[in-house]
Amino acid sequence: MASSGKRILIADDEAEIREILKDLLEDLGEVVCVENGALALKQLEQGHFDLVITDYNMPQLNGMELLRTVNEMGIKTSIIWITGRSTKDLVLDAWREGVFDYIEKPFEMDQVRKSVITCLSMAVDQIPQGENFFTKNHFMELKLEIRNEVFEKAKDHARKQGVSLGSYVVGLIKKDLKM
Repeated sequence: MASSGKRILIADDEAEIREILKDLLEDLGEVVCVENGALALKQLEQGHFDLVITDYNMPQLNGMELLRTVNEMGIKTSIIWITGRSTKDLVLDAWREGVFDYIEKPFEMDQVRKSVITCLSMAVDQIPQGENFFTKNHFMELKLEIRNEVFEKAKDHARKQGVSLGSYVVGLIKKDLKM
């Protein structure tokens, strides 16, 4: 265990993924691995974890069910999803439920590590007094401000082009997809 005192829980039904993530992150703190959401919940009930990294598609309790149960129980931890299942609705639901980050498989090791380090550095109880660090709440407020700013810019661009906001967004999507 690293000296930072951080605790990371990894829940994934694939043993190889658990091992890769454990090897990648064990210098950041204690890493505990379990193979499904139900076992992850048991671990969370037994002790505090600063971060949970979970797959979406797992037996017994999937990633969304785990996230919702953690929220309902008032367990204070951050959650990062790493999953091969990616739909717009699922991602939006995850953000609404408060997931810290959503990483698609196959993932880049650097991407996972950066997300974990960012998440762990934002833990409210670890922020030195008087320092200018974001808390998780500040981060969510900033994300909302950015979202609102992007929305206002999109409305302005649509108005300048003389089209509805919906048509403008569809045009951006088609351009992005090169349709």
